Amino acid sequence: MSDALILSELIAVGALAKQEGAGKASVHLQEPDAEHSVQISGLPKDAFVIEADKSLREADNKVSMLKSIFGGGHNECKMADYIIISPACKIIVCVELKSSRRNIRPKAVWQLTGASCLVAYIREVGRKFWRADNFLADYDYRYAVIIKHSAKKTSRQLREDDQRKHNTPDKFLGISTAQRVSFRYLAGLPRTARR
Repeated sequence: MSDALILSELIAVGALAKQEGAGKASVHLQEPDAEHSVQISGLPKDAFVIEADKSLREADNKVSMLKSIFGGGHNECKMADYIIISPACKIIVCVELKSSRRNIRPKAVWQLTGASCLVAYIREVGRKFWRADNFLADYDYRYAVIIKHSAKKTSRQLREDDQRKHNTPDKFLGISTAQRVSFRYLAGLPRTARR
């Protein structure tokens, strides 16, 4: 059974962000407090965009359900806003949205680490309950924090040798943007040749 098919059975539809377009789709990621949103363009058609933080909150949208299991004393209840999984690209991107640059690093690292733990849990559930030993195996991980920017600028471009370095929560890609980011950029994939 393919990873895409397992994910389609495993992940609840209500936990997925709504995608727009056909083929290379896009999705609007919204910060829970609605102060910040960004469009991710060029999503692979097989991408699953999980609203991780929102899906793990109580009905009042204030308290993480993780606090009913964990003590929270070591920030283990923190969660990034979104997890994007593309089986075709064999890549998982954990994304946190921030509305301010002020002192974001420690909290962002905890949130991205929490998302990484959720992916590990998803992977183990797929392996054990679907009996798929290779489920989500050999995927590359990327971590990004997208910071609200008031001016109408596009995100800065990375040099080719910098693009693949955001593969741990503490080495996240920081993007300051007002409107839109491409999936390829978030995922650290090489640019395709233009004709």
